[in-house]
Amino acid sequence: MAIRFPAGFLRSLIRFALKPFLGPPFPVSFQRAWLRIASNVNAPSRAASMARVDMNGMRALRAWPKGREPDRVVLYLHGGGYCVGSWATYRGLVTHLGVAADVAVYAPNYRLAPEHLQVMTGEPAKVAAKLDHWGGMFIGENSAEVLGDYGSGPNHTLPTGGVARHRGGLSVLDFLRVRTWLEIDDPAAARQMTEDAVCLARMEGLEAHARAAERRLKE
Repeated sequence: MAIRFPAGFLRSLIRFALKPFLGPPFPVSFQRAWLRIASNVNAPSRAASMARVDMNGMRALRAWPKGREPDRVVLYLHGGGYCVGSWATYRGLVTHLGVAADVAVYAPNYRLAPEHLQVMTGEPAKVAAKLDHWGGMFIGENSAEVLGDYGSGPNHTLPTGGVARHRGGLSVLDFLRVRTWLEIDDPAAARQMTEDAVCLARMEGLEAHARAAERRLKE
């Protein structure tokens, strides 16, 4: 059963009882269990409803005032370093936020694509090769996250809120202008491509485009 405590007590609890157990040498399974226990000090609001939903392929927790369907939405993105947590670690906060602000709050499951991903296992390189989504990955105990932020090249401007499923961190590529061009010097070799262009243009209802491609077939 969840119990509410004063804010000062909660701050002390986090500082002295929670943080020392988050990180090596404790396994991730232990850290997650410890966070679930600690989250009980912030009970979910009884005036809120909760449901697990799909956010365009990403699992998320939705919280909103009971008996209402608010027309406003808040996207709650917690800190990237907190990816050992789960829905249970922040459902108290999002339910109270939803009730207090009269909004529907969406909290994505950050563990699916964390901002920072530190791989510290017996064979970190093998584990890293099996992973697909992260903002910045730090492989092995020597590859400290702070070195990626400030020293080695990968930077601290990374995708949060699960955006790492389709976007990488800031790099010099973001400041380069990509220019493309087309030059066909063998129309015969490009005939199949041109015929495909005619077909696709007509499917889209762009007759002028289709005729422009057809003209090249007759030349």
